[in-house]
Amino acid sequence: MHLDLRVMNVLVLTDFSEISEHILKYAGTVLHDREVYFTLLNIQLPCSNFNCRGECKDLTEPKFDKNLKTIKPFLDEKHTIKPLFLEGRYIESIRKTVESHEIDLIILGNSHSYQTSNASELDKKTFDIITKIKCHVLLVSKYSEIKIPEKFVLPTDFSISVDHKLFSIIKQLYSVETSELSVLSLPKSDKMSERQSLTKERINRIVSNLDFEYIKNINAANDNLHTEKMFDSGIIFARNLSIFNRIFSKSHQTAQHISDKHLPMLFLHG
Repeated sequence: MHLDLRVMNVLVLTDFSEISEHILKYAGTVLHDREVYFTLLNIQLPCSNFNCRGECKDLTEPKFDKNLKTIKPFLDEKHTIKPLFLEGRYIESIRKTVESHEIDLIILGNSHSYQTSNASELDKKTFDIITKIKCHVLLVSKYSEIKIPEKFVLPTDFSISVDHKLFSIIKQLYSVETSELSVLSLPKSDKMSERQSLTKERINRIVSNLDFEYIKNINAANDNLHTEKMFDSGIIFARNLSIFNRIFSKSHQTAQHISDKHLPMLFLHG
């Protein structure tokens, strides 16, 4: 049972595709026992046709209706969902919505239709949302299984400082009391610096207070990992760009297993 009874404001991005419908089903399933206000957002560039007279917005209404029908079986009485159509620049429109609606979490998909030079498995829009907007992001692949996760992995090289506040979204989002968390060490070298060792100790102290049923530390260099059996969801520090790039690249086999298995990934901002 969740201890935080505050209404959670969740922004779900939609382009009315099959991926968007999959995301909606996932969001309703994972947040089934939370009091949530969903904002379902579609963004389009401003219409260049001066005779449009709002037709662009009118054309989205039946598409929104279809999305709402898709998610309805996955919602419960604690859920409220409202559609929102905006014309404007993509990132700026999301940023303004996050601020005006006091959004706690963005949920989006990854189309893989565009690639960035340093994150080869993410499309550019997804990469920009995760790195440029100060809000927690839950990334759901179109291949992610629709279920409540129970086995989480937190890959890190302990190179960035963290605090308790950064982790608060985890207990808002998930019932962790019957789940396990693996802190996966992906070291850059064989020996950690003093700062990395202190960060590792701090992370272990913080996660020990999250009420996971079971927490363990594993090392990618030493442990034989079978991610398809060990994990069903990932947690990543959004500012930990070195880990970010290793997971979404072809160069690090263990790290990329996490991406390959299409695990839903929660990117923590703070």
